[in-house]
Amino acid sequence: MKIKNKIYVESSKKDVEKLNNRPYRLALDLGVGSIGYAVGAITKNEDNRTFVEDIIISGSRIFQSSKGAAERREKRGQRNSLRHKKNRLIFLWKILAEKELMLPYCKITDELDTSIVRFSERVRTLKNESIYTLRYKGISQKLELDEIGYCIYHIANHRGSSSVRTFLDMNESEIEELEKIKNQLEKTEELVEKNNNISFIEILFATNSEKFVGYRNTGERTEIPLPTRDVILKELEKLLQNQKKFYPDIFTEEYCKRIFDAVNYENEKIVPEAGNCPYFQNEKKLPKCHFLNEERRLWEALINARVKIPENEKNTVVYKSNSFSPDEMNTLYNILRSGENLTVKKVKTIFPDYKNFEIHLQGRDSKTSEIKGFRFKSLENKEFWKRLNEEEKDLFFSTWVNCPDDEKLKNILMNKFRLTSEEAKDALKNIHLISDYAPVGKSAMKILLECIEQQRVTWTEAILLCEKEGKLTSIKEEKEYDLLPYYGQVLTDSTVALMGKSWHSAFSVKSKAKGFTKPNTAYEEEKYGKIANPVVHQTLNELRKLINEMIILFGYKPSEIVLEVARNLKVGLEKREEISRNQIKAEKERLKYFDTYCKPNNLSPKYIRHFQMMELQGKTCPYCCKTINPEMIMKNQTDIDHILPERDTADSSFNNLVLSHRICNENKGKRTPFQAFYGTEKWKEILHFLDANTSLRFKRWRFLLSDEEYKNYLEKKGFLSRFGTDNAYIAKVAREYLNCLFPVEKQRKHNIHTVKGGETAIYRNAWGLNQIAFELGALHIEEKDENNFIPKKDRTDHRHHALDAVTMLYATRGYTQLINTLKANDCDISFIEKKIPAPFSPKRLVESVALKGEWNVWNEQFYLNIENHLRNESHVSIKYDTDKNGELVKGTNGDFVSHEDFMQAVKNGELVKGTNFAILGIDKENVILCTKKKIATLDKIESLIKPLFKDEELEKIDESLKNKLLKLQNYNTEKYNIIMANIEKAKKIIKDENEMNAAEGRKLIEENEKNYAFRALQLTGGKYYKLSRQNINKLFVKRVPSEKGKGFAYDTGRNLCLDLYHDNEGKLCGEIVRKIQGMDNEYIPLYKKQGFELLERIYQGDTLEMDFDSENKTYSVFSTVSGSYRVLVRVDTFTEIKNGFQVHVSNIFTSTKGQPASCTLGTMQERNTRKVVLSSLGYPLYVSRLIKDKE
Repeated sequence: MKIKNKIYVESSKKDVEKLNNRPYRLALDLGVGSIGYAVGAITKNEDNRTFVEDIIISGSRIFQSSKGAAERREKRGQRNSLRHKKNRLIFLWKILAEKELMLPYCKITDELDTSIVRFSERVRTLKNESIYTLRYKGISQKLELDEIGYCIYHIANHRGSSSVRTFLDMNESEIEELEKIKNQLEKTEELVEKNNNISFIEILFATNSEKFVGYRNTGERTEIPLPTRDVILKELEKLLQNQKKFYPDIFTEEYCKRIFDAVNYENEKIVPEAGNCPYFQNEKKLPKCHFLNEERRLWEALINARVKIPENEKNTVVYKSNSFSPDEMNTLYNILRSGENLTVKKVKTIFPDYKNFEIHLQGRDSKTSEIKGFRFKSLENKEFWKRLNEEEKDLFFSTWVNCPDDEKLKNILMNKFRLTSEEAKDALKNIHLISDYAPVGKSAMKILLECIEQQRVTWTEAILLCEKEGKLTSIKEEKEYDLLPYYGQVLTDSTVALMGKSWHSAFSVKSKAKGFTKPNTAYEEEKYGKIANPVVHQTLNELRKLINEMIILFGYKPSEIVLEVARNLKVGLEKREEISRNQIKAEKERLKYFDTYCKPNNLSPKYIRHFQMMELQGKTCPYCCKTINPEMIMKNQTDIDHILPERDTADSSFNNLVLSHRICNENKGKRTPFQAFYGTEKWKEILHFLDANTSLRFKRWRFLLSDEEYKNYLEKKGFLSRFGTDNAYIAKVAREYLNCLFPVEKQRKHNIHTVKGGETAIYRNAWGLNQIAFELGALHIEEKDENNFIPKKDRTDHRHHALDAVTMLYATRGYTQLINTLKANDCDISFIEKKIPAPFSPKRLVESVALKGEWNVWNEQFYLNIENHLRNESHVSIKYDTDKNGELVKGTNGDFVSHEDFMQAVKNGELVKGTNFAILGIDKENVILCTKKKIATLDKIESLIKPLFKDEELEKIDESLKNKLLKLQNYNTEKYNIIMANIEKAKKIIKDENEMNAAEGRKLIEENEKNYAFRALQLTGGKYYKLSRQNINKLFVKRVPSEKGKGFAYDTGRNLCLDLYHDNEGKLCGEIVRKIQGMDNEYIPLYKKQGFELLERIYQGDTLEMDFDSENKTYSVFSTVSGSYRVLVRVDTFTEIKNGFQVHVSNIFTSTKGQPASCTLGTMQERNTRKVVLSSLGYPLYVSRLIKDKE
């Protein structure tokens, strides 16, 4: 396959020639929203070992990471629910209009109020209480036809839920909410049974008979019964039967049935389908609620439980960890299988000898740890369950999980499983199962469960044993590909079928029917499914594009791949944002220690951790329990030590580190604290220190590991690492995915090497490469103070992803072996980093230099090569997004008061609005709205008391509206003055509270401006009025107000693109198209209506190429079109200004958010701007004409 794009070929020609058909190694740094890559030509040295000879290309591919998937799914579900309800009510409207029970059907438009076109004015003006009175009257007395229609429509609009089943895998809040609803519905059902099938409207009137409490629960009110679907339909049946007496020609049997079916219509719901078992081709995966899977859970919990036996040695209590014996496990299993929960107290009751033992079951807190008993005992004890055979029981589980509608499920239970009506009703009410699927089918589960019971091994160990013994054989087909296929073809175990009626087997007939619209979805996703995690799905798709472009460019596949993966790739948006916040918080914490200790004493930032640990440990050495002070750190009399030896655990995490006196560290040596100090006089002091210092609670267990426990810990850690479970999920799937590029017989060998981020950091430190990231980051700061604090890793330049990839090019297994050898000789990390030679060194020179311990010459040359490459040759490409989908409007809406107000607003083009706003009025220029908001912080109030309009603007506003504005602004000012007056009261209150706290030995409240303001706000309470202003073009009008009804509009949120065109005089002009407009197929931009043609369309996120007014080439790239160095910028956004448009841009290399620069259309012309589309590897695919006036 050849590339035909001439611009692309010309730009990439030099790199292809540089590789010159040599084999190459590819390094990848996969992250959230980024892929760092580097290609190095490889060759063999005199020892026949492979090493990188040249860096061919490197770069960073940046793309917008998937975010808010759960939130989008929730909102999409809400929208679908509202749409289904709307369609159901329209369908009912058409039926009722046939007999004049409602006004004739007409299409709802933005100008129309739905109540006006559906109901007569007489019933439309009924108050809320009157409709319930009308419904009550309708079941026994004659109503007018329009009143009957109004009652039916009201019943359909408030018909109650058909499904309130709870599943054990729901979150607590969902279960709690559903349980509340169920309890209220049960009260309704009790009333129905007690009062001989009373209808719901009769229940409501009985509830209000003694004292009126209302017809619906609002706010805190919960005493009003909730409608069940059955009791609502009973009311509808009574209503229709009663009115049939008075209108027999209208309410025929057939017409009543049509109304009844329309009100009861339930949109068919879908649930995920079970995937295929990975070991048996004709089997589906078991539902998680299947008893076999539940029994597996119980065995695994018991196998993982631990008994810590106390032993008194040398007057010190030491705990040694054991598993339960096989007989003990059998006893405990029988208890769990009976449905009882297993607590620590119960275990000690069963085995009195364990009275003084520590027992860990499930849960991090040993005091509350327990194992949940068999969770489906309520089902197993049902009489109907005993009547079912094994095949019917299997079918029952699948049916329960796959049928989301309670009414349908009830019918299936009665017809297919022969349950009585009472049994089916009881089952829906009292049986709680799980809605997901197990990882294997029934046959495989039986084999694995037998292995777990007999061998007493975990799930992972059981799979490995069964595969090794030939009891299980994977049916997955392995194949070598020339290019990466869609990942679903390879990762069949990780994908799930698409959710939707178009793909669900239950809707196979309907989805093929005429008129059914299928969503626009990629064919490969339909055929092979996708990984449910949107971040992983997106990253693998971007990886495919990048790898395939590389293979096509060079004409052959890489010989080796090195892969590093971010640990936070699998987590959702909320967790990723939390990780990001924690990173920022950690950097601020480091800055605090730098400013407090390092900067005043002219110390390197490497001492930050020393001072951080010093304070964390209360300025105490954990090995001798004597003082550590800053002077000792400055005089290098302290060490950061690994609690558990680093050579054994490879654990350099913060929780395995302490600060100790250097002499104490030397005395401890490469031993655990238990091995070094147990049995000595120091041991008791160490235990007291650990008990007293709560900040070391996560490190305490490492001090207490006995020899046997430490041995078991290392074995467990080794087993896990052998099977890759300590790598991130994305590392697993990416490695498996990339394996398909290599021959099948070699796929289980060493074509792909996975590197952890921690290892990459060691190499960067050893070769001094972190400095490159700092220098690249400094290019994006106008002024840099040399004394400023430098963070651990500079991420302000996108090329730091490429730096990691380049580093990994040289992270061979040989280096790993060297590191392990040095560790075996008791060398710590800082010493190892000094002894890792720079790449390129021939063996004989490495040996000679190793004896002297001097690597400066080689390291310096290597550093300069990397720095030069990253500065001048590394690429950055940002994925351009022209997608119209996504969030079109913000979630809040605002109301307009009248049709005239709205039309005036459209005419004048300017709105003043807020969130949940109410309209104050309108003048010649503005519709003015306001928001009533809770007082939060003093600084926000301080900014919001500022007038919305300047005095000269205010004078032009209508007098009555001006008075309203002044009244609100005066209210805010008065509220602010009250708060400021309360500041003094707050100071006194805090002072008095601190005196009490000091007397009682409690923590004092810090006396500062922030706390004074917070307390003053508490004393003041109340709300303030927020006023804001926004252009009408940023509003999407959902409904235009009519003369008798309100309308509302949404904030459109964001722009889609900027369209550039030439006017009649050839002048460059532009028009912004918003996303909401881009979604409208009938929308025509104003310039096209005027007869002008599109010159160029610029989207947010697009890349522009411009002249750069500096000789510094670091910011720039060589343009093959212009033949000179030009700067590449990313379009952040664009806004309207008084005389045109302002395009906000940032350098393509910078990763920080913001709008550091902007240009007008005139500036773009001066800079000879072109639009550029870059490939995944950063080569140009498209370069526009110069964006200029016509010559």
